[in-house]
Amino acid sequence: MQEFTFTGIRLIIFDFHILIDLQPEDLELIKRLRRKCPLCIASTTHEDTIVRKILKKFNIEEYFDKIVSNIDVQNGKPAPDVFLKVAKLMDTNPINCLVIEDSLAGLQAAKAARMNCIICLDNFARTPFSEFEKADLIVKNLNEIII
Repeated sequence: MQEFTFTGIRLIIFDFHILIDLQPEDLELIKRLRRKCPLCIASTTHEDTIVRKILKKFNIEEYFDKIVSNIDVQNGKPAPDVFLKVAKLMDTNPINCLVIEDSLAGLQAAKAARMNCIICLDNFARTPFSEFEKADLIVKNLNEIII
């Protein structure tokens, strides 16, 4: 099993799609991560209201400091714009950021931004596992992330 060290991480950025199907144990991870550093969301969805509805549904709005979506940047993923915007808003050096993603475009965007990236595999994605080789860690679900 791969390991990831959280040393130096000052900001954790979640891809919105990771949060759509949260399980009860995932909420505990979000709470633990929030105690370590700020959490933000980078979304490829154009509707900020959809993101907010999901956060409200799971009662997790209070854990996230910022939400940045494609409407806030010029280029969507795989360009790094959305992640760089979050880092800038939070006054954090990109190398001190961790992105939790589920897509190849998200991984490419995180790496282009010089950020660490954990891939949480999407059961519905058709991307071959080998395509995620540049990820710092690959997990099947959020509760595999140990802090």
